[in-house]
Amino acid sequence: MSRAKYILTGASPIKASLLLWFSKLGIIIQEAYGMTENIALSHINRKTKARFGTVGQSYNGVEVRLGKDNEVQVKSPASMIGYYKDPELTTQCFEDGFLKTGDEGFIDAEGYLTITGRIKDQFKTSKGKYIAPAPIEKMLQESSHLSQVCVVGSGQSHVLALGVLTKKFLYRNKVV
Repeated sequence: MSRAKYILTGASPIKASLLLWFSKLGIIIQEAYGMTENIALSHINRKTKARFGTVGQSYNGVEVRLGKDNEVQVKSPASMIGYYKDPELTTQCFEDGFLKTGDEGFIDAEGYLTITGRIKDQFKTSKGKYIAPAPIEKMLQESSHLSQVCVVGSGQSHVLALGVLTKKFLYRNKVV
């Protein structure tokens, strides 16, 4: 890895603490963001000014905005023009010429985009409360005791977080 010019990651979040650990070794892992519908061309953390915990700033020529429910919407020459022979689905994917990503996020003053969850990943408990699992999972995964976390509870009265303990925690506490 020390000889690689660029190391990119995408498709799912990576712990900011892990990115920081690699950076202390002189290895900058650049998080990138995009989707098939825009040729995966949307945002990237530039190597010289990466901000861990974000997917970076938009590429030149990419407009980004937040729509209803803070949905990330992008517009660029790389965006698809539509689904083949499916104008109805195409119409659902765009708003004022912007591609609706289905991701929820926020953009800071310097244009760095942070993905906070999926619009469609929210679920409703039997008590009528809507839950967005991604921010809860992200917060729990910052613990050095957990390697994997999944928040569930659709249709249930309570929300449950399922976690996998790290080997370090298990050995230190003599669980294994």
